[in-house]
Amino acid sequence: MGKSVYDIIKRRKHVVHYDMNKIPSKVEILKCLRASWSMTPSKQNCHPYSINILGPEHKEQKIKLWNLVKDNHFTMEEKGVKVGMIDEVSGSINPYYYHIRKNPYTLIITPRLVLKQNEHYTRKIKGGHYMEQMDPVRMENRKDINAISVEVGMFAANLCSILMERGLDISYTNCFPTDIKHWKEFPFIKYAPVLLVSIGKAENYRGRVQGDTKAPFEDIIEWR
Repeated sequence: MGKSVYDIIKRRKHVVHYDMNKIPSKVEILKCLRASWSMTPSKQNCHPYSINILGPEHKEQKIKLWNLVKDNHFTMEEKGVKVGMIDEVSGSINPYYYHIRKNPYTLIITPRLVLKQNEHYTRKIKGGHYMEQMDPVRMENRKDINAISVEVGMFAANLCSILMERGLDISYTNCFPTDIKHWKEFPFIKYAPVLLVSIGKAENYRGRVQGDTKAPFEDIIEWR
């Protein structure tokens, strides 16, 4: 009997370093992405996000990406000092961002302005239906970023299960600037990202840290 989705997902750990001698093929990654796309729902079937892929050859761009993540972390610490949440910045680089710096594949997932719709919603639009995913002003102002982020999260969760089933690893980060002015060195990015994802075969993982436990189940789930 095959393992359940629960068993597969429970194996996932945060990757510290990827094994760059074990690079999955582009064909295999595309199969996983297609499978995730096919099983992820989207409001009005728009999928208002773009998945920009940096393969093994894009070493310099990944370093630039890592620098954005690293610098954003320092910026957040400075904000923490300013509002009195912490006494001083750590001054140290978080080692758990390193998976962004060196990996077989990086996914930069950004909002996407939908330029065309399926046959059904094309008819609905002619009848007066407003498609906010096709509104460039809303997209520029990130008006729908919450809805887009939910859909990206569902896609990433499905992709995680598919990759793990194939014996591959995946890690994420949401630590990066969300102002498009910081992304000038990535000309293919029109809207600031929603999520950064790394994919490959792990060389080592983040280990268990004493006291680093999940928030209690009872603090999250409440019957009303």
